[in-house]
Amino acid sequence: MVNDILLDADGDLDVSEDGDLVVGFSDTQHFADLLLGEKGNYKQNPLSGIGGKRYINAPVTSASVQALKKEVKVQLESDGAVVDEVATDANWNVRIKAEYPEQ
Repeated sequence: MVNDILLDADGDLDVSEDGDLVVGFSDTQHFADLLLGEKGNYKQNPLSGIGGKRYINAPVTSASVQALKKEVKVQLESDGAVVDEVATDANWNVRIKAEYPEQ
């Protein structure tokens, strides 16, 4: 489980009523960042990113589903997560069962 600075629903820094940055469980947020990020978005890791937006209007075929699942698994594992399962449905909704090991 990883704690980090959290983002709000709009992707902005989440700020408490006191004006402090909100820190909390962030595995899901990191997974979403990788899923939506494109390769080249992250300066220190230019090969990180899945580019999930490319799949939104793409046809759902067996090959494209397997390619997405593989890319998600590879990217999460290279980010240090332990991946148990990656699943998707006919609308490209992705379900990830993974976590970062305790540090």
